[in-house]
Amino acid sequence: ESKYSIYWDKTKFNILLSNIGWNMFGGLASVGIYQATNVILNMFFGPAVNAARGISLQLRGAVSNFSGNVRVASNPQIIKSYANKDFDYLNTLLYQTTKFSYILMLLMSLPLLIETDFILNLWLKKVPEYTSIFCKLFIINNLIDCVSAPLVTPIQATGVIKRYQILSGGVLLLNIPLTYIVFLLGGSPQSAISVNIVVTIIVLIIRLYILKSLITEFSVIEYLKSVIFNSTVLTLIAVSYTH
Repeated sequence: ESKYSIYWDKTKFNILLSNIGWNMFGGLASVGIYQATNVILNMFFGPAVNAARGISLQLRGAVSNFSGNVRVASNPQIIKSYANKDFDYLNTLLYQTTKFSYILMLLMSLPLLIETDFILNLWLKKVPEYTSIFCKLFIINNLIDCVSAPLVTPIQATGVIKRYQILSGGVLLLNIPLTYIVFLLGGSPQSAISVNIVVTIIVLIIRLYILKSLITEFSVIEYLKSVIFNSTVLTLIAVSYTH
């Protein structure tokens, strides 16, 4: 019923190669900052602090993977709605996906934030110094990234990713020199993750700006009200009830 044949379209091939290249740049930037931060931490504080950071990264990965499944399920529909130029449905999906994934992340994160020391002692028995504060800061960074990461899917759907990858990848790579400078000025080990949090917020702003420039039907104000504001209020209410 089917036959294979060689197909060659130079224009499509160049588009695919360009997308692969720029996505690779963004991926390498994300991976590079973690490896470079390990090296810098080792230079200033030694392998014991690196061990604490490695443990906290395991916890961070477990939490983010759980809520990330919501985004994975909605990504095909977001891409399809862009292809069909159904921007109302795209915006609805984007808002709902972000809010649902944030709620799941918050449900996972609050107990970890409140009982970090208890959980670590139960898990490790002998907890390396700085592990607790590393875990807490990484979880906070996860919560911020949770309202930022879904914006990548509609950006990718447009196929115009060069400017996005240059801006976001370049800002992510700022983690390396900024962390080094903070340590030179006498910063504590956890200040590396504080720098990461600031950079994550900047990347969120960049993603909003890029998405608005690519899809004019997307409203930054509506996203801030519907997602960021509501998520912040929900977090404050949840935190207040835990004290």
